[in-house]
Amino acid sequence: MERADNLLAVYRGLQQLYAQADWLGDRWVSTPQSKLGGRTPLEIMLAQGLKGIKEIRRRVESEITAHGNN
Repeated sequence: MERADNLLAVYRGLQQLYAQADWLGDRWVSTPQSKLGGRTPLEIMLAQGLKGIKEIRRRVESEITAHGNN
């Protein structure tokens, strides 16, 4: 249940960040990110499991706060 809750939070956060072009949120998950050492968010979530999912959730929520989208 915790895994699903965190994944849903990532999904909703990306929808919020990319409200004008939701396909960008879908693409973000599989695009290498410099802030993640060149890895994709999906790689981190798959490799680290719940720990990685929580890390990606924190990063998405941080971006929302930084952009004033809360």
